[in-house]
Amino acid sequence: EYLSARFWRIAMTENNGNDHYALQEVNIIGGSGLSLVSPATVTSQSSYYNAGSYQALASKLVDGSTQNGETDIWVSSGGSPTEWVSFDLEQRMPVKAFKLLPQANAPLAVSRSPKTFKIQYSNDNANWSDAYIAENQTSWSVGVYNEYTLPFVSTPSTPSTLEADIQSIAKDTKLIKTLLL
Repeated sequence: EYLSARFWRIAMTENNGNDHYALQEVNIIGGSGLSLVSPATVTSQSSYYNAGSYQALASKLVDGSTQNGETDIWVSSGGSPTEWVSFDLEQRMPVKAFKLLPQANAPLAVSRSPKTFKIQYSNDNANWSDAYIAENQTSWSVGVYNEYTLPFVSTPSTPSTLEADIQSIAKDTKLIKTLLL
């Protein structure tokens, strides 16, 4: 099964040479292969570029617009080496992959895209765990999504389930012994 959580974020620690981070769109793919985000998805960010009448908020990442590389994007405020954007799926959902689309502006598509980042998950929006670590991501192209497939994990038996299994086996063994006598 895939990692399952309510909150997901992209925590960026290095871009490809610009003062700002920017992404055009983010698509979170569920375990069923369908998109889990829409324009109604609640988003937040560590910072955003504010140009007065235009604000480059994280909500632009799920608005479905892939054409305008100047106004339909999230851009960090700049000056900080670490930035993040997060997504609230409103309930625990299994996530198979993240698809990231760089800014639709050729000169900036690579330089503002994250070079080093983590895809993280949380169920309380406070304690985060790493689902995927990406390093040296330099192959960004306008109009092309980069896809990051998350690990497929198996769920180990919890102690209570394991104890119940052992007790069930013990009862079956005792019943067999009684029948054989």
